[in-house]
Amino acid sequence: LANVRTAVVLDRDCSWGCGGALGSDLKAALYGLDNPPSVVNLIGGLGGSDVTPDQIKNILEKALTAPKGSPSTLEFIDL
Repeated sequence: LANVRTAVVLDRDCSWGCGGALGSDLKAALYGLDNPPSVVNLIGGLGGSDVTPDQIKNILEKALTAPKGSPSTLEFIDL
């Protein structure tokens, strides 16, 4: 991930207070690195709901516009 500006993680689970499991693990792995990518942790598909192509498109647009080094974010999709 050295040359990545933003890492997007789409989790289908939620650990309250921490975000998604994979998103939390990724943020922990990047902790302390010089100039790490920002992490956009999205949680969707809870309860078996679908994540639509339009939602995926919006996710990618957010990732492409996030500046490197911006604070990590946690968002819920269609809740």
